[in-house]
Amino acid sequence: MRIDVHSGMTFQMGQAGSNQYARVDVTFSDIDPDLPLEPQLAKGRAAASAAFKAVAAELNQQVQETFDAGISPRKSPRARS
Repeated sequence: MRIDVHSGMTFQMGQAGSNQYARVDVTFSDIDPDLPLEPQLAKGRAAASAAFKAVAAELNQQVQETFDAGISPRKSPRARS
């Protein structure tokens, strides 16, 4: 038998009342309860940390490109029609 563990948190990013939120989720999958738990979790932590850094860097890049292009929620292609 193998197990999965999932946890997530949504938190406010902007000023109070700004309706700017972010969410972070982490899932550790295929944990083998017949093997020592700590080595499995250590590998999971390392992988989750590296993946989060890569995703955050990509997100930051895409946000920067959006701002550089002058696209804002008020000027989005859908709002222009």
